[in-house]
Amino acid sequence: MAIRIDRHLSARCKERLVRGHPLRRKAETSSGLFLSPLAPAPLPNAPEPMQIDHTRLTSAERQCRIRSRSCLYCGKPGHFIANCQRSPIARGLQVVSVLMDSGADGNFMDTELPSQLHLASIPLQDPLEALAITSAPLIRITHVTPPVPAAPANSPEREAADLCTWT
Repeated sequence: MAIRIDRHLSARCKERLVRGHPLRRKAETSSGLFLSPLAPAPLPNAPEPMQIDHTRLTSAERQCRIRSRSCLYCGKPGHFIANCQRSPIARGLQVVSVLMDSGADGNFMDTELPSQLHLASIPLQDPLEALAITSAPLIRITHVTPPVPAAPANSPEREAADLCTWT
């Protein structure tokens, strides 16, 4: 998956260069140079882009959406938040924040999280041990989850996670 993401990001960067989007230097590390695009100026009367991180509506925006009978979640007219197809709650989803390390060999979660999220956990026949770079044992991996959505919203990506018993 990490390779697919890297290829996708590289392709997007090349695509933006072809389209003439200016790039600026963001950070330089021992592994190379990271580039990030400058944000284009918003067009007048263009729809507001969806916020990546969840934020509360300002009271003015909330009142505006109520007056215009627009959805409080997505801002579109014709429906309300209770039946908004974009709302994770309406779709029966539970959203959690996770840190995904695309360079890691596996994805790990505490053994309590699957029970909180009502996920199945499948015992491994042969438990595994995760080791530190010094070869010291860190954690014991005893179970795995079936693949679950583990990517940004509206993405088809699915990942399995190993469950860790901290020792």
